[in-house]
Amino acid sequence: MPCDPPRRLVTTGPYAYVSNPMQLSLVTVFLGWAALLDSTHLAATGIVVAAAGAVVGECYERRHLDGQHGPEWRAYRHAVRSWLPRWRPYADPEKQTSDSCCPTPPAGTAGHQRGCHDGTRVASWSRRHPRLLGGSPT
Repeated sequence: MPCDPPRRLVTTGPYAYVSNPMQLSLVTVFLGWAALLDSTHLAATGIVVAAAGAVVGECYERRHLDGQHGPEWRAYRHAVRSWLPRWRPYADPEKQTSDSCCPTPPAGTAGHQRGCHDGTRVASWSRRHPRLLGGSPT
């Protein structure tokens, strides 16, 4: 129940891996501090926050987001879990474009395209941003 919700369904960034990244982060922080400080109170707080987030979030998501985004939301929720992150980011098949990383190859092709997990995008980015990598501009 965000104060200023986006108008479109956000499925990129951390949301490409898990549908509730902010709730998951908050619970992880509580449980991490509980383990670090050996605090049952912080552990209990983390568990309560997780339960509240799961119940409220799921009720809100099912009613509001399903009504607002329909099939797009259902496809996303089918592929992305609430609390257990995916290994690979979600990519909406309806939004795959020719410039996206590793679009689905056409049937009958080898499937590998230049710039798709072969390092060319990283190399291009590092040439444009050498200072961020500790190098000097060329």
